[in-house]
Amino acid sequence: MHLFPHWNWQGKEGNPIKLYAYTNCEEVELFFNGKSIGKKKSIPFTKLEWELIYKPGKLEARGYNKGRTVTKDIVETTTAPSQIALNSDCNTLKADGCDVAVIKVAIKDAMGRVVPVADNQVKFSIDGPGKIIGTGNGDPSSHEPDKATQRKAFNGFCLVLIQTDKTAGEIRLKASSETLKSAEVILKSE
Repeated sequence: MHLFPHWNWQGKEGNPIKLYAYTNCEEVELFFNGKSIGKKKSIPFTKLEWELIYKPGKLEARGYNKGRTVTKDIVETTTAPSQIALNSDCNTLKADGCDVAVIKVAIKDAMGRVVPVADNQVKFSIDGPGKIIGTGNGDPSSHEPDKATQRKAFNGFCLVLIQTDKTAGEIRLKASSETLKSAEVILKSE
């Protein structure tokens, strides 16, 4: 099940916002701040829809099969961006001059939740036997160069690609932004 969109609509308090859920469950019940908004039966290949008046809080969609909860998805209002988090698709690379690690960059609030409206500029620096070969953020309207040492986050995310050279050792990638707590990831090149 997937509940969307995000629930960070600062400035739209009191306005109606449409919410959707895709699911393969028989029914979905939507809760706002612990109170049920109602259940809806799902129709295959069709999204479910609700409309709520926006105010900050926590949305929870519970998926039911045969009356039992089988899954849930939570979307909640976050606070301001405060930190960068890095997650590599691997920890060890081949020192062959070709191997690549994809590092996912997330902009999170103080509680560790991804801020879905964050667009902070993230700068990357690298130390060790590797190099930055590209960045990206999924924004189809971005005109930033893909071969760079910085990238603006889009919907709270961006990424950077690290390629080894032919020397074994430790590769350290640091990500920083003016107002955010920095992050570092260490990769082994063997």
